[in-house]
Amino acid sequence: MTLSLLITTMGSREEAESLAREMLGQRLAACVQLEPITSLYRWEGSVEFEEEVRMTFKTTTARVPALRRAVLEEHPYDEPEIIVLEAAGASDGYAAWVEKEVKGTPAH
Repeated sequence: MTLSLLITTMGSREEAESLAREMLGQRLAACVQLEPITSLYRWEGSVEFEEEVRMTFKTTTARVPALRRAVLEEHPYDEPEIIVLEAAGASDGYAAWVEKEVKGTPAH
């Protein structure tokens, strides 16, 4: 079984926590880490400077398509960052925990 990380950003801690709880409730991720960051980027011809929250979802590779769809559905940005990375070398125990958590019955 292979683990993956899906990374996105949100504009506020409240939005990030809400999205994290929704994805955990749907059992699309076993864990979501939230980190405050500062983003500078070019958007529609201007350089933007924003305080954001980086979200790192930990899931199985098999659950990535459903997680990706759900994040895109719920995301408020016009063009959200969605980056998926394969998580190589996870410990057996951690990988088993992630797999168990995303295979359970959704909370709602």
